Order: sequence, then structure tokens, then C-alpha cells
Amino acid sequence: MEKMKKMLTWCITVAMLAVSLCFPLQASALTEGDWEFQLLDGEAMITGYIGKGGDVEIPEQLFGATVTEIEQGIFDYEDKQIITSLKIPGTIKKIPGNFCEGAENLSSVELSEGLEEISYSAFHNTSITKVILPSTLKVIDDWAFEYSLLTSVNLHGGLTKIGNNAFGHTALMEIDLSKLSPDCDLVFAPFGGCSLLTKVKWGRQTVLADHMFDGCSSLSQIILPTTLQTIGHEAFSETNLKEVVIPYGVTKIEGAFIDCPNLKSLYIPDTVTDLSEFVIMETPNCIIYCSSDSHAAKVCKENKISYITDKSVNSLITVLYNDTRISFHTYDQNPELINDRTLVPLRSIFEAMGATVTWDAENRTAIATRKGITVKIKIDANAMDKNGSSIPMDVPAQLINDRTMVPVRVIAEAFGADVEWNGNGRTVLINE
Repeated sequence: MEKMKKMLTWCITVAMLAVSLCFPLQASALTEGDWEFQLLDGEAMITGYIGKGGDVEIPEQLFGATVTEIEQGIFDYEDKQIITSLKIPGTIKKIPGNFCEGAENLSSVELSEGLEEISYSAFHNTSITKVILPSTLKVIDDWAFEYSLLTSVNLHGGLTKIGNNAFGHTALMEIDLSKLSPDCDLVFAPFGGCSLLTKVKWGRQTVLADHMFDGCSSLSQIILPTTLQTIGHEAFSETNLKEVVIPYGVTKIEGAFIDCPNLKSLYIPDTVTDLSEFVIMETPNCIIYCSSDSHAAKVCKENKISYITDKSVNSLITVLYNDTRISFHTYDQNPELINDRTLVPLRSIFEAMGATVTWDAENRTAIATRKGITVKIKIDANAMDKNGSSIPMDVPAQLINDRTMVPVRVIAEAFGADVEWNGNGRTVLINE
């Protein structure tokens, strides 16, 4: 009998052990204030929220332990609807996926120094309008701020990854990429669908991600950086671009300008040796400008794409007059940079501005007249004459390959134009 009792006890113990292995006991959560949490080796992990919403501040400590982790799903659907602002301490290194996704009334979030990663969809479909990213942040994962109301964001040099549609379909009107490292991984469509975007400030990017600005329908002008090498598939599809100058040095362009109804001119240098035949698909009014023996010309011939020969596409410096590129093809001389001053064929600028140009061979002097202003420029002189007044020039007019070359800034300003230099894109902008 006693033996049977021992056997029964042993069977029950084994059975209970088996049940416990199949159905582990749920660890009970500790509570303090608005939070449920667990203590793990002297650190606290938040596992739940029991507050009433409004302005929510995640604590740095719970029960005397440093809060270092947030479990995924601490906010349920109802919680997300009542949170209006959120402050996250620097003890948290990673914001989990779907953290505040769908928190439609969340309009403000404060991220502290120490944060390193924002996981996928963390602030997707929220009402956040502005966020300051801490300098410690490295990763912004897929869809992190997609469909938020974000109007501005500081992208800094510490970022190593900006994921798929991380800022897609937001209210961003300007994007500053100038501080990003060239090694920062812009995965796929990081800014796709930002329909209010009008301005992009470039840095030292070498690759533009696939669909990078796809659907940015208000984007009408860009000056690409001269560091660029690859332009990805549909990088600028469905934009409002009218003219695009591809910098000398780019080697690969995929179907980057598909469905751009207002694109009229695309300038492609000889350095492009990998060009998709779909580069301007469904962009019927666009003409490609390229040199006669280039890879771009070959692709255009094979695929019956309209093109015009323009050997000045290989210029290392671009000049825009009222946002339109000046071609130097007929002048047989591209701009030159001498002593940090851009020199251009004299006739190119004067004629673009509508001036009448004559040449006084005896005095080696060019004379340009426009709207009551007469400008005289003599070869090798350090000054020019404007209606009888002498205007100094840092670099004198000079002959290069039998072309009269003059400092573009001085002559454009002589006729009242504003002149700017975009060093990142090696572009002179002349505007009246």
C-alpha cells in the first residue's frame, strides 16, 4: 500500500512537472506609478502602461533600478488614442517596433541623448510635427515616422541607417542631407511620397536609393552633388522636375525619371556607362542631351529616345540662368575654375542674358550692351568698364583655346543679376 502511495505521488509530481514545462507560469509584474515592470539583474524593463494618457513621461528609474528596456506592445490601442505627448529618457537605447503606431493624437515626442535605435513603425501614423534626433541615434528603421505629420527633422552625421519609407508620406517641406555620412545606408524610398517637399540640401552622397524621392510631387528643382555615382531605380519618379543636370562622375542611372510629366531636359555626361532604357519611361516630352559618341547616345538610338548632341554635358561646372542650364556646346569651351573664380566664355553669359556683343579686335576688347548698360572687357585687364566706371576683377579676362573667358560673377552682376555658387554641386546660379 505504502509502495502504491509513493508511486502515485511520483506520477503526480512528474505530471505537474510536465504541465509546468508545457505551460510556464506567467511572471507577475511589479507596479510603480503608471508602469508595470520587471527587475532583471538590477535593471528595469517596462512591460505595461496603466496610466491615463495625456503627457506621458517614461521614468529613468523604477524601484531604484535604471530603466533600460521597453517591451514591445506596452501601449494597447486604447492607450495610444489618449497619449498626446511622450518623453523618453536617455537610459533607453532602443525604441521597440510599433511602439506608438497609430497614436493619432500624439503630437510631440522628446528623445534624449543616449538613444541609439528607433525600430520599425515606432511612430507610424501619428500627429508628430517635429522631432529632434539625439546625436547618439544610429538607426531609424523601416516606416519609423511614415504617415506622421512631421514637418522638420535634423539628420546628423551619426546616423548609419535610414530605413524603408522611414520618413515616407510625411509633411516634410525641406530635407537637409548635408550632415549625413556618405556611408549612411539610405535603404529604400526613405522620403517617398513627401508631396510637400520642395527643397533638398545635399551632402556627400554617392548613391541615391531606389524610389528615394518617388512621389515627391512638389519637387521641381534639384542640384545634385558632384560626389554622386549611382542614381537608383525611380529615384525621382512622379516629381515635378523640369530640368536635371547629371553631374560628371555619375556612372549608373536606372529608371530614375519615370512618369515625370514636366521634365523637358536631362543632361547626361560621358561618365555614365550603365543607363537603363527606362530612364525616362512615361516622360514623353523629355529630351536627353549627351555627347555624340557616349553610352547615353547609344541607348537613345537603340530605344528611339529623343536626344540632342551637346558635348558641354562633360563640363565640371554647371551654370544656370534663371534655373535653366546654359549650354557651352557652340562655344567649344567649358567653364574653367581659376584661382577659385569661375571663368566662362564671354558670349555665353551675355547672349543668355539678351545682351548684344561686339568685338574690338584692335583693342582686344569685348563690348556688351543691354538695357542702357554698356560693359567693356579687355583681355588681360584687371578691371572692366561699365558705363564709364571701372569695376575691378579678381581674375582678368583671358584667352583660353581662342575663347575670351571672363569671371562669371562680375559680368552677370554688371547687368544687375544675382549670382550664387553652389559648391556641393559646382553650380553657378544667375538669377534676375
